[in-house]
Amino acid sequence: MSLKQGFDIQNQLAAGALQLNEGSARYSDEGASIEYRYEIVSRSKNGVRLRIFFEKDGIEHTETVSISRDRDQFQLRRAALTLHGRKLSGRSVTEEERHDLYSPMPGFIRKIFVAEGDEVKKGDRLAVLEAMKMEHTLTAPFAGTVERIFFSEGDRVGQDEIVVKIG
Repeated sequence: MSLKQGFDIQNQLAAGALQLNEGSARYSDEGASIEYRYEIVSRSKNGVRLRIFFEKDGIEHTETVSISRDRDQFQLRRAALTLHGRKLSGRSVTEEERHDLYSPMPGFIRKIFVAEGDEVKKGDRLAVLEAMKMEHTLTAPFAGTVERIFFSEGDRVGQDEIVVKIG
């Protein structure tokens, strides 16, 4: 499963992709990436406790992290470090967020009509999202240049995930 999303963590904007496989994950963000293995220690209604295994400087490390969530707010705890953040939604307020086109619902990307670097006008078709056996066309909310496309055709997308960034 691949998740692509924007986050505000401690007032720092982050947008990246998390690729989840059985017992392993890879996170990439603007050219940097980290791979690690994990096991679920415990689960609760609003959170999960993970044991994470990763290699740094040729040495295997193990850490335990707790992630709790309440709607779009989340908290990640690791040893003495606690990070607070929020998932960015389509109801954006910052200038940076206004350039992101979000998925209005979960589904699959069936067709992408643009490429990075393309100029678009307000109303141009950018992609088709299939949800509940229906196709929904995602259109450009304003004119600009396609800076980044976060999904490929066939990818699963969640509600409020960034699909296209327009500058």
